[in-house]
Order: sequence, then C-alpha cells, then structure tokens
Amino acid sequence: MRRSWILHPFWIALFPAASLLARNVGQLPPSEAARAALVCLTLSAIALLIARVALKDWHAAAVVASLSLLLFFSYGHTYNQIKGRQLAGLTGGRHRFLAALWAGLLLGGAA
Repeated sequence: MRRSWILHPFWIALFPAASLLARNVGQLPPSEAARAALVCLTLSAIALLIARVALKDWHAAAVVASLSLLLFFSYGHTYNQIKGRQLAGLTGGRHRFLAALWAGLLLGGAA
C-alpha cells in the first residue's frame, strides 16, 4: 500500500505569507515573508498534531486542520466586510456573532 503525503494544511498555511509578500513586493524584504511563513507552517503543524491526537486518523486530522486554518486566516477579512452591517435588525459585524458562527462551522466541518 502506498503512503500519501498530507500537504494541504501546509499549502493553506503558506498562502498568507505569500500573499503578504505579493501585495508588498517593493516594500517588504523576502526575509520578513519567510519569517511569517515559518510561523504559519508551525501553526499548521501544531493544528495538524492536535487534530491527529483528537481524531486518531491523519487524513481526517488534515481536513480538520485545513478547515481550522482557513477559518483562522479568513476571520479578520470576513469581520471587516460585515462590520456595521445589519440583517433583520441585528448588527452582524460583532465578534460574538461571528465567533459563534466560526465555531459552528468548525464543529460542523469536524463532525
């Protein structure tokens, strides 16, 4: 049986650092992006190991780690987009609502 490498959590973790470098190519030295990439890769490895301990399966752990990284890195961008907007009389741009929604998405995706 052939073993497959689980790389998608690490690719997802590298995206923010690569995006940071791409958006600021003339203003940011590559060493700063490399440091950000190292921090993101470490975060990804920790998320993968925690999920592996909890789920006892590498592939399921990788999916949960990828989902948690996507939610983590997209939280601030989503919050900035909905901040101050109202839906049915409720202000949607509040951390208590968005954090609860993100927690629900993570739990629903991990189930």
